[in-house]
Amino acid sequence: MLKTLPRSNFCRVAIIYNHDFPSSVIADDEGILSNCDEPPSCLVQKSSFCEGLEARASVQSVAQSVHRALLNIGLIHVDVFPIKKLSAISKIISNRKHDLIFNLCETLDGDSRMEIEVAKLLERGRIPFTGNSAYTLERALSKFHSTTLLRQAHINVPESFLIKSLDELPTINFNQHRFILKPNEQDGSTGIEFSSVVNDQKELATQAKLLFENGQGPLIAQQYIDGREINLAIIGNKVNKFWNCSEIDFSKLPENLPKILNYSSKWIEESPEYKKTVGIRPELSSSLRNKIFEIGIKTAKALKISSYARLDLRIDSDENPYVIDINPNCDLDPTAGLARSASYNGLGHEALIFKIMEIAFENFTSPKNFLAPVFSLNPLPYLSAYRLKLQEQKNNL
Repeated sequence: MLKTLPRSNFCRVAIIYNHDFPSSVIADDEGILSNCDEPPSCLVQKSSFCEGLEARASVQSVAQSVHRALLNIGLIHVDVFPIKKLSAISKIISNRKHDLIFNLCETLDGDSRMEIEVAKLLERGRIPFTGNSAYTLERALSKFHSTTLLRQAHINVPESFLIKSLDELPTINFNQHRFILKPNEQDGSTGIEFSSVVNDQKELATQAKLLFENGQGPLIAQQYIDGREINLAIIGNKVNKFWNCSEIDFSKLPENLPKILNYSSKWIEESPEYKKTVGIRPELSSSLRNKIFEIGIKTAKALKISSYARLDLRIDSDENPYVIDINPNCDLDPTAGLARSASYNGLGHEALIFKIMEIAFENFTSPKNFLAPVFSLNPLPYLSAYRLKLQEQKNNL
């Protein structure tokens, strides 16, 4: 039986996020890193580690936004922990000072596979935590594997090839389609440039060689669908008021460029690509909207999405949606796709954060969770007062 602590009516939350970037990468306006030592030694080992640095560093501002949201909700005490090693998370769990861990760890030491290990550690720790299970994260890490799972579930996905090395470069028929080449186990558009959209075998080989030389293999070659790009916000495994769509507006990009989000489009604010690709409220026919939501429901079931995720889709000329990427535990920045989609339903960032917390408690106490019997059905003595307080605020969020 786990040790219990005296409770007040405050919920004690620990926000954890990966600190595998130099503190100088972004401004620290709230001093969250004031107690941190130097960045990991691997920052100086291989230059390819710097690929995705801005994407990883952005999690600090997300932690600040979540911190503010939790404090504004009220009845919550928040501690924020920059994490560089799994042992730091083990210490937080073993101290048993928190009722919930708000997990924002996307990598450790620049390795996206460590996101899965963080979730496994939290599951073993028998404590409520936000985000999806290690099972879901593991199946979504490989774009090729998740694409295969969705295809088996009869969900529209582009034709795809896995490239493990330059020696295994597939012979692709370019007569009907162009293809886009991406790192298979990276997110945040890391490794994606406009040149990633290739028109023939020669361009495929050139781009693949560049990515492998930068240490970004294995790769996925995915059929490029020239059409609209829609993001579907998935909050929980059933459709609710937080589920909604946003769209990337490519109309300001030069006509000679493929309509994609490259790395600069997402992370380099001073770049032309960032300024010319913005999120907008989409105009969707009822038929297309129904197709997108049906795909969202099937995807959540196929990958056992239980918390929050962003589904990226491309729409062809016949209004057929194709899933091009799945992002469980996606970016929670107030300006990012998930929050933007929810905002179109009139739901603010605080409401989104509160909903993610609610789901974490529900998932933990679910009869399907084999860890639940460790606690009573109402494991947190303060929870009733906490929920009443939040219920009063929900209509104003």
